[in-house]
Amino acid sequence: MKRIVFAISIIAMALTGCGTNQGSIPEEEQACIQGKVTEVNHHKQTGNIPEGEKQDIDPEQRVSSDDPGGTSSQNDHIGSIFVEGEKESDKFVISVDDNTEIIGQAEKEIEFTEISEGAKVEVYCVGGIQESYPAQGMAGKIIVTE
Repeated sequence: MKRIVFAISIIAMALTGCGTNQGSIPEEEQACIQGKVTEVNHHKQTGNIPEGEKQDIDPEQRVSSDDPGGTSSQNDHIGSIFVEGEKESDKFVISVDDNTEIIGQAEKEIEFTEISEGAKVEVYCVGGIQESYPAQGMAGKIIVTE
């Protein structure tokens, strides 16, 4: 009888260890870095026409894929921030595009231009993180905490 009770308790412990931890945050919802913004870079989208020059465009003209000024994935890239965490090794260059959700202290959406050096942020990355130093990633969401 003792052997049966012992065997059942071992099986029960093994099954308990196989459960999932539902209290953990899914990986895609975890911040890739929390820290202080030490640099903000705004990227202008100037196109290919120098400022002050006018270009006549013929709508009937053929267009080649080799022509400059076509759409690219970088057209929606609006800037980047350099974020330093508490540890010396926690440094990230975070790219920001038009799809990045930026939440201010009042829990309202703000513009990228409103992020300033010294702000404390939580950054949620989308896609992979480049394991360079400093690490690099694309922000899906930025929350300004201070």
